[in-house]
Amino acid sequence: DIYDEFNHGVAHAEAIRSFLRFGLNHWSLKPKFVLLVGDANTNPKASKNDLSSNYIPTFFIQTRGWGAAEADYYFSLLLNDDYIPDLHVGRLPCTSTEEVERVVNKLIHYESNPITGLWQNEILVIAGFEDTFKYQSESLVRSHIPHHMNFKRLYIDRDSEGQMYFGNTDTLVHDWNAGKLWINFMGHGGGAVWADRSLFTREDVADLTNTDALSFVTSMTCFTGGFANNNGLGEVALKDNDAGAIGWYGSSGVGWIINDYLLVQSLFKVAMNHDITLGEAIDLTRMLYFGAPNGYDDLKPSMLFQYNFLGDPSLRLAKAAPDTSFQLDKSVYTPTGNIVLECSAAFEGEWRYQVVGPSNVLIIDETAHLNIGPGNDLVIPLPADRANGLYRFSYTTQNSADENIRSGVRTFSINENWFEVTEMTEPVLPDQNFEFPTHFHSATTLDSIRLSIWGDYTETSILTLDAQNNWRKLSGLMINSVWQTIYYRYTAFLNGSIIANSNTYQLPLSQHENLALLDVKWGSVGNEVGLFATVYNSGTDAIPNIVFQVSDSSRSSVNHFTKPFSAIQPGTNDYLIPMNRPPDSLHITVTINSQMTEDTTDNSTSTLVIPDAFQILPGVGLTFSGSSTDTIHAFNYHVFFSDATLDSSILGFKVLSSGPTGNSAVTIWPDSGMFSITPPTEGILISSSGQIFGQSGGLPVWERLRTATGSSDQYIVFKKLIIG
Repeated sequence: DIYDEFNHGVAHAEAIRSFLRFGLNHWSLKPKFVLLVGDANTNPKASKNDLSSNYIPTFFIQTRGWGAAEADYYFSLLLNDDYIPDLHVGRLPCTSTEEVERVVNKLIHYESNPITGLWQNEILVIAGFEDTFKYQSESLVRSHIPHHMNFKRLYIDRDSEGQMYFGNTDTLVHDWNAGKLWINFMGHGGGAVWADRSLFTREDVADLTNTDALSFVTSMTCFTGGFANNNGLGEVALKDNDAGAIGWYGSSGVGWIINDYLLVQSLFKVAMNHDITLGEAIDLTRMLYFGAPNGYDDLKPSMLFQYNFLGDPSLRLAKAAPDTSFQLDKSVYTPTGNIVLECSAAFEGEWRYQVVGPSNVLIIDETAHLNIGPGNDLVIPLPADRANGLYRFSYTTQNSADENIRSGVRTFSINENWFEVTEMTEPVLPDQNFEFPTHFHSATTLDSIRLSIWGDYTETSILTLDAQNNWRKLSGLMINSVWQTIYYRYTAFLNGSIIANSNTYQLPLSQHENLALLDVKWGSVGNEVGLFATVYNSGTDAIPNIVFQVSDSSRSSVNHFTKPFSAIQPGTNDYLIPMNRPPDSLHITVTINSQMTEDTTDNSTSTLVIPDAFQILPGVGLTFSGSSTDTIHAFNYHVFFSDATLDSSILGFKVLSSGPTGNSAVTIWPDSGMFSITPPTEGILISSSGQIFGQSGGLPVWERLRTATGSSDQYIVFKKLIIG
């Protein structure tokens, strides 16, 4: 049907894209996710007329350095001439009913009947043969993978041979089968293989048995995300085994070593620290990568399109919940002491903990059964050769009572002062007063802490210690809406000398040039009618406290009113501004009023609107004021009710204007439920006793009704009538 309606019966990806655009523009319930079920063909021309095949066409994008590559991302770009997705797309590249059933059963099992375990907080980090891949993986572990996650490295470079992180195919299969929430690969690939030392091939997928602990895989390499007739590694791991992958994010084209790394950097924190789906997380990180000033603008379009998500974009990772029941007894330890955890709640079950020391060295990795009561302490011995520096203690627990998986991370140091700074994950809004709080951990009492701010604003100030032992800027800093970049750093002083400097942090500021009013049109949703304002937010976060200002200059006096909304979500959205207005043409001006938008040139639009949907109220009938009855003209509109709501005893029609009374009539056709009203030049009064209200009129969008107009028949398009 999609090919018939949108592409004259020809199977083509553009037909699917046109269908999705239609749904986004016209459906009252807007689609958010698209799951394509079916493989694609590398020769679209040969298969476009083969409607008996299971192929779902994809787009082929001419990528940098390679050529044509599968690009399902194109399906998400619908409403504007940009690279920002309007919905989230995934694919199950199946070629048979058996394969579809297998993947769907995996998804159902993962979401509805999961087997919980410590694996839900574990990630496997794999680096290929070149040193670059190991350096990238170390950077991910140090700075990008959330520190509450337990991790394992698998490196295959020559320097790692004989070391604790070295592994091969058997190691990988063993670790995968043990269960991992996430597996990340940085290295070389060849479509059906992680190619470094032939680490993992599609034939190895048959050895996977992790049916109760399926992994999300990010394969940051060449070709493993291809799916058009080629049985790539991702396709096989998803659909050829009950075990393996629950989702696969990989490239259908040639990989770029640095850009593969840049693309995946932010995905870990976005997916793990926010309550969003994989499709949302992947598309958000695409935009973070695309907007970053890293100097690879020539490669970015290829990277956006060639990386495909094989899986359900509405899937949420089965990740652990945060835990607060274990706390360290102090934050700075001596070189000879052991760390002590204080337990605030009874716990019995399995737990895994890791201690990671300076330079990201894994010092302890233990799994054990734990039984401890509230108020008790748990002593964790540290190796005797410990170094001074900053450490972290990360853990995962599985409570025997409820099987829930929880995780946490605690930071401490050995013989070293350190700053604890909670990095902001949400943008700081304009006119918000930010105090730059920090906690300084030290065995001694400080003189002071100096805050240095630079970027679009420069200031140096001394912080104040509050009752909770947090240092903060007492007067705060009022955030200016024009600021784009603010950096800050802390310096601790003792006896007039510097004893510690913090890292440099960047304050996340909301970007303000990203709000645009694209369109205004009349429409309806539920039992409300009015103006639909199509608003585009190109940022990555919702913009709060939006007010629409509406003026109607159709009458002798201009009518103004406002409609507030709590937030405008990222992407393109329609917002209904309820209105009751006469059926005549309206000269409407709509303006977005927000402190979050700097460029106001695209925040207002004026247009001519002709209402084609109206409110009917119980006991009142057709109304534009909410209380008194009004008229519509038969020439422009017809009233149509489905058979289910037809009841002539409660509907009244009356010709109001003078005219050729011989032709004036109200004809009721009970078999069809249509009321034909003539002549077309006269007004009609509609009233009701209220017995049908609360039901839908049942009129499909763009229903065509026929009315007699004298010498010839005229077809009048009536869009929708709302019965409220």
